[in-house]
Amino acid sequence: MARSSVVHSVTTLTVAFAIAACGTGSLGAQDAPQLGVSNSGVFTGQVYDSTTARPLAAAELGLTRSDNLAQLLTTRADSTGRFRFDSLSPGTYLVGATHPRLDSLGIRQLTLLVNIRVGTEASATLSVPPIPRLIDSYCGPGTYSDSSGMMIGTVRQAIPDRRSVQATVRASWSELALTSRGFESRRPYRESATDATGHFIVCDTPSNGVISVRAWHDADSSGFVDLTVPQNGLLLRDLYVGPVVTQGELQARLEARLQAQEQTRQQAREVAPSNEPANTLAQHPLGAVRGTVRRPDGTALGDVRLSVSSSNTEVASSADGTFLLSALPTGTHTLEVRGVGLSPRRMPVDIVAGEVLTVALEMDRFIALDPVKVRADRLSRMRGLEGFNERRQGAWGYFLDPAEITQRNPVRLTDLLRRAPGVIVTPSSNVAGGDRIAMNGGCSPQFFVDGIRLDLNGNNIESLVFVNDIRAMEVYNRASITPPQFSTLGGCGAIVFWTGPRG
Repeated sequence: MARSSVVHSVTTLTVAFAIAACGTGSLGAQDAPQLGVSNSGVFTGQVYDSTTARPLAAAELGLTRSDNLAQLLTTRADSTGRFRFDSLSPGTYLVGATHPRLDSLGIRQLTLLVNIRVGTEASATLSVPPIPRLIDSYCGPGTYSDSSGMMIGTVRQAIPDRRSVQATVRASWSELALTSRGFESRRPYRESATDATGHFIVCDTPSNGVISVRAWHDADSSGFVDLTVPQNGLLLRDLYVGPVVTQGELQARLEARLQAQEQTRQQAREVAPSNEPANTLAQHPLGAVRGTVRRPDGTALGDVRLSVSSSNTEVASSADGTFLLSALPTGTHTLEVRGVGLSPRRMPVDIVAGEVLTVALEMDRFIALDPVKVRADRLSRMRGLEGFNERRQGAWGYFLDPAEITQRNPVRLTDLLRRAPGVIVTPSSNVAGGDRIAMNGGCSPQFFVDGIRLDLNGNNIESLVFVNDIRAMEVYNRASITPPQFSTLGGCGAIVFWTGPRG
């Protein structure tokens, strides 16, 4: 599996413009502004975001003479991004604009030089550079193309004050490459180190595609989350990191919290349990997610299964559509939602220690298309599935056929492995990988896709094959029952996936 890595450093921009305004105004020499005098001028303009084609409402502006920086005039743009400075003496001025949107783009401020002349009005626009210029500015001249993208954000600690932290961010994605041996699946990735403020830029991502992203700082990490880079190539997303803990540690913390709550109740018996604050879950160092699941028309959906990646905890929504996931690892993780007759859904969530995140989910019905019949010669993949049926009759191993996989409606590949006997799925402390898959005894199995042995090489297991492409699965949890064609020198057993349509 080919990989490539590019490490980018972060540069924060001050976007500057030098404009000789077509109109001028003046202010009494170097005196304070005087309204209504004939020797004064006016400066008007607009603050505009080219990346969204929208004005920057409520942007903060400061104006100062270039020869007297100590004198500062300030104003705030209106809802259309427009601003006005009255009664300006003639001369050259420096205007600067700040806005939270600029912060998210890594731009300190927009600055502009403007000349004010007597009796006229100067007008100019302070504009965020268009996306192609931004990408070239951050990633190098000539980097931008129709298929290239960039991710910008800040890494924060998953604690209430959400302070930024220096960290490393990795983004990876799947792509097909045409080689002399035919089409090959590759998993390239890019890494970026944040600056001192936690700001990061990941260059050279694909645009209009899905990337798998993870951030880490020392022993803290986010989970792997799938994010979509827009067609315009610019993705803005902060990432949260928290301690990497095992499911056993999470369960132990939850039990300790429940015991502490029970002791508190016993010591204060006059307080009825029903008076316990609704946010009691927010009093412990773990995180929680609560919310509702509904159809687009507002109908509540019960018995929808919800889980968070990097945690084995799973709950079902109540008849009124409500749910609560507690004792969750903190950081940015993936909320997975699935139900019978519903299209599976995955979404990133930021879980902060001591807080309860509230989400409202809309689930669409799964739409089954009319079958399309294609005639072709039988490939080795089909022959492999015939072998699957033969091996299953031998009663060795663990098998899932197309109907069983469809019934489980998996969102992630690991959803198919959690119930397999002898297979252990645990969140990995290795920031470069996803969930760790091990057999009894802790050894790592060998993976096969359509009969071809594949090595993870530190990659996320989800990069092996797209879960919706899996047609059948075989699991051999020890070497003694592994068929010869799937045996390896490691002697740990094998996990075999067959791809293709399940119908």
